[in-house]
Amino acid sequence: MDRIVVRWQAFALVCVVLLALFGWAFWRNRQDMQAVNNQQAALQRTLTRLQNDQVALSSELEQVGTSSYIENRAREDYSFLKPGELRFEIVNPDCLEGYTEAEMKILMQEIQVNVY
Repeated sequence: MDRIVVRWQAFALVCVVLLALFGWAFWRNRQDMQAVNNQQAALQRTLTRLQNDQVALSSELEQVGTSSYIENRAREDYSFLKPGELRFEIVNPDCLEGYTEAEMKILMQEIQVNVY
């Protein structure tokens, strides 16, 4: 009779160990799956950003060499001006914050009148 009890106890112990191993494997698998999902989401965001960059670069590549593209780049990159144009550079934009939109329009009109 004692042998039967010992066998049942051994069987119960083996079942508990197997159940614990199964639980640990399930938990570990779940962690790995979460890590893979996070990595996939990050890669998807990167892919979307790269696809957007590719579209923008393809669009720019189509325009390279045209006169409007060259003029635009010269204006933006090198601050080139057409003959007769004036360039105003506001070095302290904080000083303009106090103006309302109406006051700003009047200020711009005064600048245009004084230039021409």
